[in-house]
Amino acid sequence: MNSKLPKVKVAFILEGKDFDVDKITERLKVPPTSVRSKNDWPDAIKNLPENYPDNLKPRVNWILETEKEICDSVQKQFEKITKKLVGKEEIIKNLCLQYNLETGFTIVIDMEEMNRPELFLTKEIISFAASINAEIGFDLYIY
Repeated sequence: MNSKLPKVKVAFILEGKDFDVDKITERLKVPPTSVRSKNDWPDAIKNLPENYPDNLKPRVNWILETEKEICDSVQKQFEKITKKLVGKEEIIKNLCLQYNLETGFTIVIDMEEMNRPELFLTKEIISFAASINAEIGFDLYIY
């Protein structure tokens, strides 16, 4: 394998102030690849000033992500995630309302300057993300 080829990972994240990740897994019938609880941030929570904004405080995360793989197109990795979630849009929206959750996708790309993956998202991907009110962010690591 050519180490100069880009590596791509896509993550779907449900994030909230406080919720039971097991209930999310039960309703979606999809196990997360990882979770983060407030207990994962003990020093950050302990040292926050009293007037620190709520939206910046450590939060609970239910994460479904692909492995970081050599990939020539972001779309391929993205579809691995959406394939597990398509048809569950109403469940996701109801979970967001019930637990005051936010949804988002993060696309992480490790690449050399001239070896970029195709940054193309299909109408279906965009439509799916919009249907669950998800933001899409890109983290680019160029070396």
